[in-house]
Amino acid sequence: MLLAWSEEVERLRTRKLVSGAAAGVVGGYVGTKVMNPVTTKLQELAPEADKAKEKAVSPGSPYRIGVQKAAHRRWLAVRRPAPVAPP
Repeated sequence: MLLAWSEEVERLRTRKLVSGAAAGVVGGYVGTKVMNPVTTKLQELAPEADKAKEKAVSPGSPYRIGVQKAAHRRWLAVRRPAPVAPP
């Protein structure tokens, strides 16, 4: 069965889009798998003084920050827990 020229072009565009999306997913997965051990090792090798400085200026857990930003966008208030003194 022969397809009209415009149908064939649309089919090729769809195939290109799907293959590009699949390549992006695979590339992202591989990149994450490679970078996780590298980042972990670099964090282990960092001097304790640098880790303490980073922790002092950190606004909190990345997950908590993400939730707060998402809630703020939805006009919801997220209660912050009372600060806990370090042991």
